[in-house]
Amino acid sequence: MLRVLLLVGSAGVSLGVSELIWRGVAEADYRTQLQQFDQGHIASKPDEPWLYELNPNLDYKEKIPQPEGHPPLEVRYRTNAAGFRHHEAWPPRMDDQAVRILFLGDSYTFGCAVEEGEAYPFRVEAELRCRGVDAVVINTGVTGYNTEQEAARLPSLLERYRPRVCVIGYVVNDAEPIVIVPLPPREVYRHCGSMLFEDSKAALNWLARLLVDDRPLFANDKLQDNPDDLAGYLPGSPKWPAARAALVAMHRLCHARGVLMLVAMLPDFTRAFDDTYAVATIHERVAAAGAAEGFRVLDILPLVRGLDSRKMCVPADGHPNAEGQRLLGELIAQRVKELLGD
Repeated sequence: MLRVLLLVGSAGVSLGVSELIWRGVAEADYRTQLQQFDQGHIASKPDEPWLYELNPNLDYKEKIPQPEGHPPLEVRYRTNAAGFRHHEAWPPRMDDQAVRILFLGDSYTFGCAVEEGEAYPFRVEAELRCRGVDAVVINTGVTGYNTEQEAARLPSLLERYRPRVCVIGYVVNDAEPIVIVPLPPREVYRHCGSMLFEDSKAALNWLARLLVDDRPLFANDKLQDNPDDLAGYLPGSPKWPAARAALVAMHRLCHARGVLMLVAMLPDFTRAFDDTYAVATIHERVAAAGAAEGFRVLDILPLVRGLDSRKMCVPADGHPNAEGQRLLGELIAQRVKELLGD
């Protein structure tokens, strides 16, 4: 009996030490990736690199390839002193008369592939001003962001800008993990009990295919980006529950501070706005979460059904063009006006 206990104990200690070494190797590899990462226009935080931001006072042009036979689309991007998309009226007015509206989101919100002033947050500001609202927009959209990143940034943004309204621009891939910067091991392995065992699964499945059959014995639990946006909303996937929890956390924080929060469920402009729209399930999940948790959701999809998405999408890029951004701004401004009047 003593020998058995010693054997089990030795095996446990060996596995524990191996796990610690493996975690150290993963962390060292992550640090190497960060050092080799070409940050370009991105300001990566030393303590939390996954909460990257855009560098302040940028002024650069991007050439977006277009279909064959068409010249590249050249777009100028500027950021202000805070690293946000350039706005003529900056810094924002902080007086009590200004209706400050904070926007969080990704490249749709930032305004990739459109010129200054054409991103939907700025369209919302222009629409509201035409309707008599002294709106001041703070567009904090960052390309590549997901909902968990937005939730992590929200407390400091609320503290700094004290908005009346907070609009979260949710797109169909917002439950997917970060892809712009290297992902830290604690995020990659967040749903894994053991890093060592997780990374051993490929070899174990290979061995099982040789000895048993072609079916893998162990599923991959590492957090990885999936080009199929619907996959993260299937039963058993941890992605949508994490994004949902982030939305709930943002709602509770806004509610505690007396800030009106609106989730704008933005459609995928690369798909037809008709019955063939294959990711309507994502819209339904977000709307259902809002109904269950008490936060407001404006689903844009029913409002644009029947419109030609091809006329509102940048070819070979997928982002909404100036017309698509204008339409988003018009629809969101109407809902914000209603919220302010409630």
